Amino acid sequence: MTRFEHIRGSRGEPSIRRWRAFLVWSPASGEGKLEQGEVVKINVAGATAVGQISLNPSNPGNFSRLTNGRITGDLNGPLVLQESTAGAGGNCTFHVEGNAKGKITAPVIDSLVIDGTLSGAIDTARIAHNGGIAVKGDLSGDITITEVIEESGTLAVWQDVTAKASVTIANMEVGVLVGMNDLSGNFAGDLVLERGIPGGNTVDIKGSLTQTGSIDLNGAGVAENAELFLDRGGSGVIVNGGPVGGLVILSLGAGAFAGTATFSSIVTGVWADGYIGESSAGGLSGRIVVTGNMEGGDIHVYNNVLGTGSIEIGGNCAGFIETELALIGDVSIGGDATLYCNVRVDGLWGAITVGGDMLGMIESTGPVTGGRIVVAGLCDGPVQLLQETVKTSIVHLQGGLGANGKLLIDGNADGGVLVGPAKIPLVLDPITFDGCIRIHEVGVLGGDLNGNIDVVGCHATPDDLNICIDGAVNGAVNIIQTNCPKQVAWSCTGPCP
Repeated sequence: MTRFEHIRGSRGEPSIRRWRAFLVWSPASGEGKLEQGEVVKINVAGATAVGQISLNPSNPGNFSRLTNGRITGDLNGPLVLQESTAGAGGNCTFHVEGNAKGKITAPVIDSLVIDGTLSGAIDTARIAHNGGIAVKGDLSGDITITEVIEESGTLAVWQDVTAKASVTIANMEVGVLVGMNDLSGNFAGDLVLERGIPGGNTVDIKGSLTQTGSIDLNGAGVAENAELFLDRGGSGVIVNGGPVGGLVILSLGAGAFAGTATFSSIVTGVWADGYIGESSAGGLSGRIVVTGNMEGGDIHVYNNVLGTGSIEIGGNCAGFIETELALIGDVSIGGDATLYCNVRVDGLWGAITVGGDMLGMIESTGPVTGGRIVVAGLCDGPVQLLQETVKTSIVHLQGGLGANGKLLIDGNADGGVLVGPAKIPLVLDPITFDGCIRIHEVGVLGGDLNGNIDVVGCHATPDDLNICIDGAVNGAVNIIQTNCPKQVAWSCTGPCP
Protein backbone atom coordinates (compact mmCIF):
# COMPACT_ATOMS: atom_id res chain seq x y z
CA MET A 1 0.00 0.00 0.00
CA THR A 2 1.34 3.39 -0.96
CA ARG A 3 1.10 6.23 1.57
CA PHE A 4 1.51 9.96 1.07
CA GLU A 5 1.88 12.33 4.00
CA HIS A 6 2.07 16.11 3.57
CA ILE A 7 3.12 18.17 6.62
CA ARG A 8 3.82 21.93 6.57
CA GLY A 9 5.56 22.11 3.23
CA SER A 10 8.80 20.43 2.16
CA ARG A 11 10.95 21.63 5.07
CA GLY A 12 8.41 21.94 7.82
CA GLU A 13 7.73 25.63 7.15
CA PRO A 14 4.27 26.87 6.05
CA SER A 15 3.77 26.20 2.34
CA ILE A 16 2.99 29.09 0.02
CA ARG A 17 2.68 26.87 -3.05
CA ARG A 18 -0.08 24.79 -4.48
CA TRP A 19 0.59 21.08 -4.11
CA ARG A 20 -0.87 17.82 -5.37
CA ALA A 21 -0.54 14.21 -4.31
CA PHE A 22 -1.17 11.58 -6.99
CA LEU A 23 -0.11 8.12 -8.07
CA VAL A 24 -0.98 7.91 -11.72
CA TRP A 25 -0.71 11.11 -13.75
CA SER A 26 -2.87 11.47 -16.85
CA PRO A 27 -1.53 14.15 -19.23
CA ALA A 28 -4.82 14.14 -21.11
CA SER A 29 -6.98 15.02 -18.12
CA GLY A 30 -4.33 16.80 -16.07
CA GLU A 31 -5.46 14.84 -13.02
CA GLY A 32 -3.98 12.27 -10.73
CA LYS A 33 -5.74 8.98 -10.08
CA LEU A 34 -5.80 7.05 -6.83
CA GLU A 35 -5.70 3.33 -7.49
CA GLN A 36 -7.66 0.92 -5.32
CA GLY A 37 -6.01 0.30 -1.97
CA GLU A 38 -3.95 3.49 -2.00
CA VAL A 39 -4.07 5.86 0.99
CA VAL A 40 -3.35 9.56 1.18
CA LYS A 41 -2.96 11.22 4.57
CA ILE A 42 -3.06 15.01 4.81
CA ASN A 43 -1.91 16.85 7.89
CA VAL A 44 -1.28 20.44 6.85
CA ALA A 45 -1.09 22.02 10.28
CA GLY A 46 0.94 24.91 8.98
CA ALA A 47 -1.35 25.83 6.10
CA THR A 48 -3.05 29.18 6.54
CA ALA A 49 -5.40 28.78 3.56
CA VAL A 50 -6.23 25.74 1.47
CA GLY A 51 -7.90 26.34 -1.87
CA GLN A 52 -9.01 22.78 -2.69
CA ILE A 53 -8.73 19.30 -1.27
CA SER A 54 -10.03 16.75 -3.77
CA LEU A 55 -9.64 13.04 -3.07
CA ASN A 56 -12.24 11.89 -5.54
CA PRO A 57 -11.12 8.82 -7.52
CA SER A 58 -12.64 8.46 -10.96
CA ASN A 59 -13.42 4.78 -10.50
CA PRO A 60 -16.43 4.33 -8.18
CA GLY A 61 -14.90 1.08 -6.96
CA ASN A 62 -12.14 3.10 -5.33
CA PHE A 63 -12.53 5.26 -2.28
CA SER A 64 -10.86 8.11 -0.47
CA ARG A 65 -10.60 8.85 3.23
CA LEU A 66 -9.38 11.87 5.21
CA THR A 67 -8.10 11.04 8.69
CA ASN A 68 -6.93 13.54 11.33
CA GLY A 69 -6.80 16.37 8.81
CA ARG A 70 -6.19 19.86 10.13
CA ILE A 71 -5.50 23.34 8.74
CA THR A 72 -4.86 26.46 10.79
CA GLY A 73 -6.31 28.84 8.22
CA ASP A 74 -9.34 29.00 5.93
CA LEU A 75 -10.73 26.36 3.60
CA ASN A 76 -11.38 28.46 0.49
CA GLY A 77 -12.22 25.70 -1.98
CA PRO A 78 -13.97 22.33 -2.01
CA LEU A 79 -13.11 19.17 -0.11
CA VAL A 80 -14.34 16.05 -1.92
CA LEU A 81 -14.23 12.45 -0.67
CA GLN A 82 -15.73 9.31 -2.15
CA GLU A 83 -17.08 6.05 -0.79
CA SER A 84 -16.64 2.86 -2.83
CA THR A 85 -19.59 0.99 -4.26
CA ALA A 86 -18.92 -1.66 -1.62
CA GLY A 87 -19.37 0.92 1.14
CA ALA A 88 -15.71 1.34 2.03
CA GLY A 89 -14.05 4.66 2.82
CA GLY A 90 -15.51 8.10 2.38
CA ASN A 91 -14.76 8.96 6.00
CA CYS A 92 -13.79 12.46 7.04
CA THR A 93 -12.04 13.60 10.20
CA PHE A 94 -11.07 17.22 9.64
CA HIS A 95 -10.45 20.35 11.70
CA VAL A 96 -10.59 23.78 10.06
CA GLU A 97 -9.18 26.33 12.47
CA GLY A 98 -10.32 29.21 10.26
CA ASN A 99 -13.42 29.71 8.11
CA ALA A 100 -14.88 27.21 5.66
CA LYS A 101 -15.81 29.01 2.45
CA GLY A 102 -15.89 26.03 0.11
CA LYS A 103 -18.14 22.99 -0.11
CA ILE A 104 -17.22 19.90 1.89
CA THR A 105 -18.53 16.70 0.32
CA ALA A 106 -17.90 13.53 2.31
CA PRO A 107 -20.05 10.41 2.44
CA VAL A 108 -19.31 9.82 6.14
CA ILE A 109 -18.46 12.45 8.74
CA ASP A 110 -16.57 11.02 11.69
CA SER A 111 -15.58 14.42 13.04
CA LEU A 112 -15.73 17.80 11.32
CA VAL A 113 -14.91 20.89 13.36
CA ILE A 114 -14.91 24.40 11.94
CA ASP A 115 -13.61 26.98 14.40
CA GLY A 116 -14.78 29.93 12.30
CA THR A 117 -17.79 30.52 10.10
CA LEU A 118 -19.29 28.25 7.46
CA SER A 119 -20.35 30.19 4.39
CA GLY A 120 -19.77 27.26 2.06
CA ALA A 121 -21.63 23.98 2.48
CA ILE A 122 -21.42 20.53 4.01
CA ASP A 123 -22.95 17.63 2.08
CA THR A 124 -22.77 14.18 3.65
CA ALA A 125 -24.75 10.97 3.64
CA ARG A 126 -24.10 10.11 7.28
CA ILE A 127 -22.73 11.38 10.53
CA ALA A 128 -21.12 8.29 11.99
CA HIS A 129 -21.90 6.62 15.31
CA ASN A 130 -20.63 8.97 18.07
CA GLY A 131 -19.49 11.33 15.31
CA GLY A 132 -20.31 14.96 14.88
CA ILE A 133 -20.24 18.26 13.03
CA ALA A 134 -19.47 21.44 14.98
CA VAL A 135 -19.50 24.93 13.48
CA LYS A 136 -18.22 27.27 16.18
CA GLY A 137 -18.93 30.47 14.27
CA ASP A 138 -21.92 31.66 12.26
CA LEU A 139 -23.64 29.50 9.68
CA SER A 140 -24.63 31.19 6.42
CA GLY A 141 -24.25 28.16 4.15
CA ASP A 142 -26.05 24.82 3.94
CA ILE A 143 -25.62 21.57 5.85
CA THR A 144 -27.25 18.51 4.27
CA ILE A 145 -27.35 14.98 5.70
CA THR A 146 -28.96 12.87 2.97
CA GLU A 147 -29.26 9.56 4.86
CA VAL A 148 -28.95 9.56 8.65
CA ILE A 149 -27.27 10.83 11.78
CA GLU A 150 -26.26 7.57 13.40
CA GLU A 151 -26.61 6.67 17.07
CA SER A 152 -25.26 9.29 19.49
CA GLY A 153 -24.22 11.59 16.66
CA THR A 154 -24.27 15.38 17.05
CA LEU A 155 -24.74 18.43 14.88
CA ALA A 156 -23.99 21.78 16.52
CA VAL A 157 -23.83 25.41 15.39
CA TRP A 158 -22.53 27.64 18.16
CA GLN A 159 -23.44 31.10 16.90
CA ASP A 160 -25.94 32.71 14.50
CA VAL A 161 -27.76 30.76 11.82
CA THR A 162 -28.49 33.42 9.21
CA ALA A 163 -31.45 33.72 6.87
CA LYS A 164 -29.30 32.35 4.02
CA ALA A 165 -28.62 29.08 5.83
CA SER A 166 -30.47 25.80 5.65
CA VAL A 167 -29.94 22.56 7.55
CA THR A 168 -31.53 19.38 6.18
CA ILE A 169 -31.51 16.07 8.05
CA ALA A 170 -32.99 13.01 6.36
CA ASN A 171 -33.22 10.83 9.48
CA MET A 172 -31.83 10.14 12.95
CA GLU A 173 -31.16 6.89 14.74
CA VAL A 174 -31.22 7.31 18.55
CA GLY A 175 -29.38 9.44 21.08
CA VAL A 176 -28.86 12.21 18.50
CA LEU A 177 -28.47 15.83 19.61
CA VAL A 178 -28.99 18.67 17.14
CA GLY A 179 -28.14 22.00 18.74
CA MET A 180 -28.33 25.48 17.22
CA ASN A 181 -27.04 28.76 18.74
CA ASP A 182 -25.31 26.75 21.47
CA LEU A 183 -23.35 29.76 22.74
CA SER A 184 -25.17 32.79 21.35
CA GLY A 185 -27.10 34.14 18.40
CA ASN A 186 -30.46 33.42 16.82
CA PHE A 187 -31.90 31.03 14.25
CA ALA A 188 -33.02 32.86 11.11
CA GLY A 189 -32.56 30.03 8.59
CA ASP A 190 -34.43 26.85 7.70
CA LEU A 191 -34.24 23.50 9.47
CA VAL A 192 -35.78 20.62 7.53
CA LEU A 193 -36.28 17.34 9.41
CA GLU A 194 -37.44 15.00 6.68
CA ARG A 195 -38.59 12.27 9.06
CA GLY A 196 -39.40 14.51 11.98
CA ILE A 197 -37.72 13.74 15.28
CA PRO A 198 -37.70 9.99 15.98
CA GLY A 199 -37.84 8.74 19.56
CA GLY A 200 -34.80 9.17 21.75
CA ASN A 201 -33.49 12.29 19.98
CA THR A 202 -33.34 16.00 20.82
CA VAL A 203 -33.42 19.14 18.68
CA ASP A 204 -32.60 22.27 20.68
CA ILE A 205 -32.73 25.82 19.26
CA LYS A 206 -31.14 27.84 22.06
CA GLY A 207 -31.53 31.18 20.30
CA SER A 208 -34.70 32.92 19.14
CA LEU A 209 -36.47 31.48 16.10
CA THR A 210 -36.67 34.76 14.19
CA GLN A 211 -39.36 35.86 11.74
CA THR A 212 -37.44 34.30 8.83
CA GLY A 213 -36.65 31.14 10.76
CA SER A 214 -38.51 27.90 10.14
CA ILE A 215 -38.58 24.28 11.24
CA ASP A 216 -40.14 21.97 8.65
CA LEU A 217 -41.08 18.51 9.92
CA ASN A 218 -42.08 17.34 6.44
CA GLY A 219 -45.33 15.75 7.63
CA ALA A 220 -43.55 13.67 10.27
CA GLY A 221 -43.89 14.18 13.99
CA VAL A 222 -42.11 14.47 17.30
CA ALA A 223 -42.20 10.87 18.43
CA GLU A 224 -42.58 9.53 21.96
CA ASN A 225 -39.38 10.21 23.96
CA ALA A 226 -38.28 12.81 21.40
CA GLU A 227 -37.76 16.49 22.25
CA LEU A 228 -38.00 19.79 20.40
CA PHE A 229 -36.92 22.91 22.31
CA LEU A 230 -37.13 26.58 21.37
CA ASP A 231 -35.31 27.98 24.39
CA ARG A 232 -36.01 31.64 23.61
CA GLY A 233 -39.25 31.41 21.66
CA GLY A 234 -39.37 33.68 18.64
CA SER A 235 -41.64 34.73 15.81
CA GLY A 236 -40.74 32.04 13.28
CA VAL A 237 -42.77 29.00 12.27
CA ILE A 238 -42.92 25.25 12.77
CA VAL A 239 -44.63 23.83 9.68
CA ASN A 240 -45.79 20.45 8.37
CA GLY A 241 -45.70 18.94 11.83
CA GLY A 242 -47.11 15.44 12.17
CA PRO A 243 -48.25 13.76 15.41
CA VAL A 244 -46.77 14.97 18.69
CA GLY A 245 -46.05 12.04 20.97
CA GLY A 246 -43.03 13.58 22.64
CA LEU A 247 -42.11 16.93 24.16
CA VAL A 248 -42.38 20.27 22.33
CA ILE A 249 -41.35 23.39 24.27
CA LEU A 250 -41.92 26.70 22.47
CA SER A 251 -40.15 28.78 25.11
CA LEU A 252 -38.19 28.06 28.26
CA GLY A 253 -38.84 31.51 29.69
CA ALA A 254 -36.25 33.78 28.08
CA GLY A 255 -38.50 34.95 25.24
CA ALA A 256 -42.14 34.64 24.20
CA PHE A 257 -43.29 32.51 21.28
CA ALA A 258 -44.96 34.82 18.76
CA GLY A 259 -44.88 32.57 15.71
CA THR A 260 -47.04 29.66 14.56
CA ALA A 261 -46.45 26.00 15.42
CA THR A 262 -48.54 23.55 13.40
CA PHE A 263 -48.95 19.82 14.04
CA SER A 264 -51.41 17.22 12.78
CA SER A 265 -52.34 15.73 16.16
CA ILE A 266 -51.31 15.08 19.74
CA VAL A 267 -51.19 11.37 20.53
CA THR A 268 -50.88 9.06 23.51
CA GLY A 269 -47.93 6.75 23.97
CA VAL A 270 -46.81 3.68 25.90
CA TRP A 271 -44.76 5.64 28.44
CA ALA A 272 -45.92 9.21 27.96
CA ASP A 273 -48.37 11.32 25.97
CA GLY A 274 -47.62 14.23 23.68
CA TYR A 275 -46.95 17.61 25.29
CA ILE A 276 -46.70 21.16 23.92
CA GLY A 277 -45.63 23.84 26.40
CA GLU A 278 -44.72 27.54 26.52
CA SER A 279 -43.30 29.09 29.68
CA SER A 280 -42.09 32.59 28.78
CA ALA A 281 -42.61 35.48 31.16
CA GLY A 282 -44.21 37.42 28.32
CA GLY A 283 -46.88 34.82 27.57
CA LEU A 284 -48.00 33.18 24.34
CA SER A 285 -48.64 35.74 21.61
CA GLY A 286 -48.40 33.26 18.73
CA ARG A 287 -50.48 30.30 17.61
CA ILE A 288 -50.41 26.62 18.56
CA VAL A 289 -52.33 24.78 15.85
CA VAL A 290 -53.31 21.10 15.91
CA THR A 291 -55.11 20.48 12.64
CA GLY A 292 -56.56 17.11 13.67
CA ASN A 293 -57.43 15.43 16.94
CA MET A 294 -55.90 15.93 20.35
CA GLU A 295 -56.11 12.28 21.37
CA GLY A 296 -54.62 12.96 24.80
CA GLY A 297 -51.63 14.73 26.25
CA ASP A 298 -51.26 18.36 27.23
CA ILE A 299 -50.99 21.89 25.90
CA HIS A 300 -49.72 23.99 28.78
CA VAL A 301 -48.99 27.74 28.80
CA TYR A 302 -47.31 28.89 32.01
CA ASN A 303 -48.43 32.49 31.62
CA ASN A 304 -51.09 34.48 29.79
CA VAL A 305 -52.31 33.63 26.34
CA LEU A 306 -52.19 37.17 24.94
CA GLY A 307 -54.73 38.82 22.67
CA THR A 308 -52.93 37.72 19.52
CA GLY A 309 -52.32 34.24 20.92
CA SER A 310 -54.41 31.18 20.26
CA ILE A 311 -54.61 27.45 20.84
CA GLU A 312 -56.49 25.79 17.98
CA ILE A 313 -57.61 22.15 17.80
CA GLY A 314 -59.12 21.34 14.42
CA GLY A 315 -60.68 18.03 15.45
CA ASN A 316 -61.73 16.48 18.75
CA CYS A 317 -60.12 17.13 22.11
CA ALA A 318 -59.37 14.37 24.64
CA GLY A 319 -56.50 16.02 26.51
CA PHE A 320 -55.67 18.91 28.82
CA ILE A 321 -55.43 22.52 27.65
CA GLU A 322 -54.27 24.80 30.44
CA THR A 323 -53.05 28.35 30.98
CA GLU A 324 -51.57 29.30 34.34
CA LEU A 325 -52.80 32.90 33.96
CA ALA A 326 -55.57 34.58 32.00
CA LEU A 327 -56.75 33.58 28.55
CA ILE A 328 -56.77 36.88 26.67
CA GLY A 329 -56.62 35.21 23.28
CA ASP A 330 -58.58 32.19 22.09
CA VAL A 331 -58.91 28.47 22.62
CA SER A 332 -60.92 26.77 19.89
CA ILE A 333 -61.90 23.12 19.44
CA GLY A 334 -63.37 22.40 16.03
CA GLY A 335 -64.91 19.05 16.94
CA ASP A 336 -66.10 17.53 20.21
CA ALA A 337 -64.62 18.12 23.63
CA THR A 338 -64.80 14.50 24.76
CA LEU A 339 -65.14 13.19 28.30
CA TYR A 340 -61.37 13.43 28.79
CA CYS A 341 -61.02 16.97 27.48
CA ASN A 342 -60.24 19.56 30.14
CA VAL A 343 -59.84 23.26 29.32
CA ARG A 344 -58.63 25.25 32.32
CA VAL A 345 -57.72 28.95 32.46
CA ASP A 346 -57.11 31.44 35.24
CA GLY A 347 -59.44 34.16 34.07
CA LEU A 348 -61.06 34.69 30.70
CA TRP A 349 -60.85 37.81 28.56
CA GLY A 350 -60.85 36.04 25.21
CA ALA A 351 -62.88 33.10 23.95
CA ILE A 352 -63.27 29.37 24.45
CA THR A 353 -65.24 27.76 21.64
CA VAL A 354 -66.28 24.15 21.03
CA GLY A 355 -67.60 23.39 17.56
CA GLY A 356 -69.25 20.09 18.55
CA ASP A 357 -70.53 18.55 21.77
CA MET A 358 -68.88 19.23 25.13
CA LEU A 359 -68.65 16.21 27.43
CA GLY A 360 -65.45 17.20 29.22
CA MET A 361 -64.90 20.27 31.40
CA ILE A 362 -64.30 23.98 30.94
CA GLU A 363 -63.05 25.81 34.01
CA SER A 364 -61.92 29.35 34.79
CA THR A 365 -60.37 29.89 38.21
CA GLY A 366 -60.23 33.66 37.66
CA PRO A 367 -62.90 36.22 36.73
CA VAL A 368 -64.56 36.13 33.32
CA THR A 369 -63.77 39.68 32.23
CA GLY A 370 -65.53 40.26 28.95
CA GLY A 371 -64.78 36.76 27.69
CA ARG A 372 -66.93 34.28 25.78
CA ILE A 373 -67.62 30.58 26.14
CA VAL A 374 -69.44 29.09 23.18
CA VAL A 375 -70.48 25.43 22.82
CA ALA A 376 -72.10 24.85 19.43
CA GLY A 377 -73.30 21.34 20.24
CA LEU A 378 -74.80 19.78 23.36
CA CYS A 379 -73.12 20.76 26.62
CA ASP A 380 -73.10 17.52 28.60
CA GLY A 381 -70.27 18.30 31.01
CA PRO A 382 -69.46 20.97 33.58
CA VAL A 383 -68.67 24.62 32.80
CA GLN A 384 -67.24 25.96 36.04
CA LEU A 385 -66.52 29.67 36.47
CA LEU A 386 -65.02 29.98 39.92
CA GLN A 387 -65.24 33.76 40.11
CA GLU A 388 -67.73 36.39 38.95
CA THR A 389 -68.58 37.24 35.36
CA VAL A 390 -68.64 40.86 34.18
CA LYS A 391 -71.36 42.57 32.17
CA THR A 392 -69.74 42.13 28.76
CA SER A 393 -69.17 38.38 29.11
CA ILE A 394 -71.34 35.66 27.63
CA VAL A 395 -71.78 31.91 28.07
CA HIS A 396 -73.58 30.53 25.02
CA LEU A 397 -74.68 26.89 25.08
CA GLN A 398 -76.13 26.76 21.63
CA GLY A 399 -77.02 23.07 21.58
CA GLY A 400 -78.57 22.97 25.05
CA LEU A 401 -77.71 21.29 28.35
CA GLY A 402 -77.55 17.51 28.61
CA ALA A 403 -78.29 15.51 31.75
CA ASN A 404 -74.65 15.78 32.84
CA GLY A 405 -74.34 19.39 31.78
CA LYS A 406 -74.10 22.19 34.31
CA LEU A 407 -73.09 25.82 34.41
CA LEU A 408 -71.71 26.95 37.75
CA ILE A 409 -70.80 30.59 38.44
CA ASP A 410 -69.19 31.29 41.83
CA GLY A 411 -70.03 34.89 42.64
CA ASN A 412 -72.17 37.51 40.94
CA ALA A 413 -73.26 36.83 37.38
CA ASP A 414 -73.18 40.22 35.69
CA GLY A 415 -72.73 38.76 32.23
CA GLY A 416 -75.19 36.92 30.03
CA VAL A 417 -76.11 33.25 29.71
CA LEU A 418 -77.84 31.98 26.57
CA VAL A 419 -79.09 28.42 26.02
CA GLY A 420 -80.22 27.97 22.43
CA PRO A 421 -79.69 29.84 19.17
CA ALA A 422 -78.33 33.37 19.06
CA LYS A 423 -81.11 34.51 16.73
CA ILE A 424 -84.70 33.63 17.59
CA PRO A 425 -86.31 31.87 14.59
CA LEU A 426 -89.92 32.37 13.56
CA VAL A 427 -90.61 28.74 14.47
CA LEU A 428 -88.73 27.58 17.54
CA ASP A 429 -86.72 24.38 17.38
CA PRO A 430 -86.54 21.82 20.21
CA ILE A 431 -83.96 22.58 22.89
CA THR A 432 -82.52 20.24 25.52
CA PHE A 433 -82.33 21.49 29.10
CA ASP A 434 -81.81 18.42 31.27
CA GLY A 435 -78.90 19.82 33.29
CA CYS A 436 -78.72 22.80 35.60
CA ILE A 437 -77.47 26.35 36.08
CA ARG A 438 -76.37 27.67 39.45
CA ILE A 439 -75.31 31.16 40.51
CA HIS A 440 -73.44 30.23 43.65
CA GLU A 441 -72.98 32.59 46.57
CA VAL A 442 -69.35 32.49 47.73
CA GLY A 443 -68.59 34.97 50.53
CA VAL A 444 -67.70 38.45 49.34
CA LEU A 445 -68.05 37.39 45.70
CA GLY A 446 -71.82 37.28 46.17
CA GLY A 447 -74.25 35.09 44.26
CA ASP A 448 -76.58 37.54 42.51
CA LEU A 449 -77.92 37.35 38.99
CA ASN A 450 -77.34 40.84 37.62
CA GLY A 451 -77.41 39.86 33.96
CA ASN A 452 -79.85 37.68 32.03
CA ILE A 453 -80.32 33.96 31.57
CA ASP A 454 -82.14 33.31 28.26
CA VAL A 455 -83.40 29.87 27.22
CA VAL A 456 -84.69 29.68 23.63
CA GLY A 457 -86.64 26.72 22.24
CA CYS A 458 -89.36 24.16 22.86
CA HIS A 459 -89.03 21.51 25.57
CA ALA A 460 -90.00 17.84 25.49
CA THR A 461 -91.64 17.89 28.93
CA PRO A 462 -93.34 20.59 31.03
CA ASP A 463 -90.92 20.11 33.94
CA ASP A 464 -89.36 23.20 35.47
CA LEU A 465 -85.87 24.07 34.34
CA ASN A 466 -83.36 23.54 37.11
CA ILE A 467 -81.94 27.04 37.66
CA CYS A 468 -80.62 27.89 41.11
CA ILE A 469 -79.76 31.46 42.13
CA ASP A 470 -78.37 31.74 45.65
CA GLY A 471 -78.55 35.53 45.83
CA ALA A 472 -80.84 38.21 44.47
CA VAL A 473 -82.33 38.20 40.99
CA ASN A 474 -81.55 41.70 39.79
CA GLY A 475 -81.48 40.65 36.17
CA ALA A 476 -83.92 38.23 34.54
CA VAL A 477 -84.51 34.61 33.58
CA ASN A 478 -86.23 34.62 30.19
CA ILE A 479 -87.72 31.40 28.81
CA ILE A 480 -88.58 32.04 25.17
CA GLN A 481 -91.08 29.33 24.15
CA THR A 482 -93.67 31.05 21.95
CA ASN A 483 -96.18 28.57 20.45
CA CYS A 484 -94.44 25.61 22.04
CA PRO A 485 -96.88 22.80 23.00
CA LYS A 486 -95.37 22.32 26.44
CA GLN A 487 -94.72 25.44 28.48
CA VAL A 488 -92.12 25.39 31.25
CA ALA A 489 -91.06 27.56 34.18
CA TRP A 490 -87.88 27.59 36.20
CA SER A 491 -87.01 26.85 39.80
CA CYS A 492 -84.25 25.27 41.81
CA THR A 493 -85.63 21.74 41.51
CA GLY A 494 -82.59 19.81 42.70
CA PRO A 495 -78.93 19.93 43.59
CA CYS A 496 -76.62 21.63 41.13
CA PRO A 497 -73.24 21.18 42.78
